[in-house]
Amino acid sequence: MNKLVANDQQILFTDSWQEKMNNEFSHSDNDMTFEDIAKLSATINFDSFLAYREAVGRQTRNIISKMVVGQFKMKVDHSGIKRLFDENAVLLESQWLAEYLSKKTIAGLIS
Repeated sequence: MNKLVANDQQILFTDSWQEKMNNEFSHSDNDMTFEDIAKLSATINFDSFLAYREAVGRQTRNIISKMVVGQFKMKVDHSGIKRLFDENAVLLESQWLAEYLSKKTIAGLIS
């Protein structure tokens, strides 16, 4: 929501979440290798991960609460999709995800 709707930075990069979670991965974790999944599972601070998840939820609700009815029908802006790759929020191997998201409306992202 932050990147695709609010044109803002990832929550991951606010309040030192990446460091708090002990997470070296800054992408969406789609198409991770088995080795990367095992590494993340072994090293992540689970309590911080849960707190991060709550922070993302709060921010999502904040973004949605400021929207007007007509905005929900808008398609995802392609510049936001490009930013996902430019800022390593999505890996190049996950092009399928960008194609999927680019077909969504804002309401479709929420549901």
